[in-house]
Amino acid sequence: MNKAIAFFLLLTAPSILFATICPTKVISTHVDSSGDVLVRPDFTGGDGHLVICNLEIVKNAPISVCKAWLTILESAIATGKQIDISYPDNVKCEILKDEKYHYNKAPALNYILLHDQ
Repeated sequence: MNKAIAFFLLLTAPSILFATICPTKVISTHVDSSGDVLVRPDFTGGDGHLVICNLEIVKNAPISVCKAWLTILESAIATGKQIDISYPDNVKCEILKDEKYHYNKAPALNYILLHDQ
């Protein structure tokens, strides 16, 4: 294995291994005029929209990843399937109910996983 790849995996593995997983249904998602992708997971309650990435500029994730995440969110809405949103270990799902984390103040996430059922 290439030493650079091994080093990268060593650095990134802890953030995934010790991540917080927030299982949720997607209530809504939209893209605003700036390209921000917003999601309203059921764990935020009320009007808790979280900006997860941007389709025009790198914000929390590369643009290609942002497009993939938007596709997953749209699929979750269309099928009614649950997703898992993974955040770094210092982020707890419960704190995302607080309005101070809504919109552009949402923390960057690790990944979104679409369940098969």
